[in-house]
Formats: sequence, structure tokens, C-alpha cells
Amino acid sequence: MKLKDVGALELAETEKLKSEVERLKAEAKLAEERAENLANLLAEKLSKTKEGTLLKKMSGVLGVRSSYKPRHIRLTPTGDFLWSSLSSDEKEHRGFVSLSDSGGSVSSTDPSAGQDFTFELNAGGRTIAFAAETEVERDEWIKVISAWQ
Repeated sequence: MKLKDVGALELAETEKLKSEVERLKAEAKLAEERAENLANLLAEKLSKTKEGTLLKKMSGVLGVRSSYKPRHIRLTPTGDFLWSSLSSDEKEHRGFVSLSDSGGSVSSTDPSAGQDFTFELNAGGRTIAFAAETEVERDEWIKVISAWQ
């Protein structure tokens, strides 16, 4: 093989390698963009979730005034707003509404039944009253629930 042919082969191989490097860089950039998009989607989903304890207004029975009972509340990434008893023997949720289906609405309310920091959730054809321990906590719940509207 002549020196000229060897040089041409080396040049061709170098061009192939450069082309392959450029292709790999483009793929890496695409993968990076996809990862960033997934991270943003996850961050958005997580910004619409919350878990904690609230007081849930219980319906009064004839002649009995309604009261508030502590409930473990969880707003899932799929928009399910679940509540369950705080007692250890009742692990399953006692009720839920889906915010992803109905969107719903939420608003702070005037203190009722001696409870401060109250708000109402309207979703799934229901109005459910809750109370938080602090104004900040109530406002946080309202913000995360409003994100589903």
C-alpha cells in the first residue's frame, strides 16, 4: 500500500470518528434535555402533593352539633385527596375526592365551631370543611389544592 493511500485511509477514519463524536454529542444533549424535562415534570407533580394532619369537620346528627376530628390527609401526585383516622388500627382511608377529575375549588372560610384557620374543599359534588393548626399551614394546603384547578 502506498503512503498516499495510507494517508487517505487515515483521513477517512478521522472523519468517521469526528462524525461519530458529533452524533454521540447530539444524543447526549437529547438525553440531557429529556432528563431535564422529566425532572421538571416530577417537580411539578411533587409541588401538587402534600401530607399532614388536619381537622375534618364531621357532620352533626339531629340535635348534635358538628365537630372537628383529626385526620391524616394525603394529596397524591395523581390528584387524590385522601383522609384517614389517626388511630393505628385504621390504616385505610376513610374518604377521598379526586381533584384530577373534577378540579374542584378551595377557599378559606370564617372560623366556625370554635375552629380557627378553616377552609372548604369543593370537589366531586361535595363540600368538605377542614381546619389547620396555623394560618400558614392552612394557606399551604390551599395553595397545593389550588394547583389542581
